[in-house]
Amino acid sequence: WGVKLDGVHIDDDKDKIDGICQGQKGCAVIVDSGTTLIMAPSRHLVHLYSSLCSFLPSCESLAGKNAEPSLRSDMFLTTLLSCPDEMDNLPDLKFSLSEHKVSLTKETYIMKAHTKELAMNNFMSGLNHSINFAQMDQLEEACVPAFMPMRMRSRKFGPIWIFGMPLMREYTVMFNRNQSPFLLLAFQRRANVLDVTKARWSQLLD
Repeated sequence: WGVKLDGVHIDDDKDKIDGICQGQKGCAVIVDSGTTLIMAPSRHLVHLYSSLCSFLPSCESLAGKNAEPSLRSDMFLTTLLSCPDEMDNLPDLKFSLSEHKVSLTKETYIMKAHTKELAMNNFMSGLNHSINFAQMDQLEEACVPAFMPMRMRSRKFGPIWIFGMPLMREYTVMFNRNQSPFLLLAFQRRANVLDVTKARWSQLLD
């Protein structure tokens, strides 16, 4: 079960990130506490990382503003790996769910892990970028996005995202199944800010 995802915004930018949830069907998102990371189509992550590259001066310098999204995505992942101080520049990400937005801070969508853990989980497989974590110092700390590519879509709702545990660390998620024919899906932030969205109760795998 899930909610329609209308797009992803950078901070307070009114425009959606190009290449994510476009077209007549758009996308949908499943909220699932049993999923370790935030899962998304690989091509969507390429466009997301390409946009975030603009907020890391060293990434922007390496890739250039007019480079293809795939190159900018690669440079973002490479720059981020060393946990640079310029990570402080990364903006909030806002996901449009129905008429409301759920915001994730960089503390939520960027995580630190040891390269040994990343190598064991084949992290970032499925993207154009390939890093051999097994060749790195296994005790070395690295910074990586809390996203992972996957392939899942619905005939009715198009490409699927899964909001996993990173979202749960920032929000308490509540479901009310008594609002038939609507599901009331509420996200209560730890700081007691309440974002609520209503969505039709629809089966994504239909």
